[in-house]
Amino acid sequence: MNDPPDRQIVRDGCCQWEKTNFANFDSDLDKIVLVLKVIRNNLFHGGKNSQSDWDNPERSAFLIKNAITVLGDLASLSELERDYWRNYY
Repeated sequence: MNDPPDRQIVRDGCCQWEKTNFANFDSDLDKIVLVLKVIRNNLFHGGKNSQSDWDNPERSAFLIKNAITVLGDLASLSELERDYWRNYY
């Protein structure tokens, strides 16, 4: 949470990166969900415009690994582990 991922936005017809803003989020859970959403959106939608400042494989791997861990923890806390891991036996 001290160094959240930047989010890619479109401003004036150009893709840009901006810091993730937690100003409108009160709870830690809200902030965590926002960070997970930014990681997911960056993974599937971001960085496809040849911008030189987005590609950091080590940072991406770190964020993805930790996002998976947090999602597993959230699934466990909400008793949705079987659905999350698709373990129906």
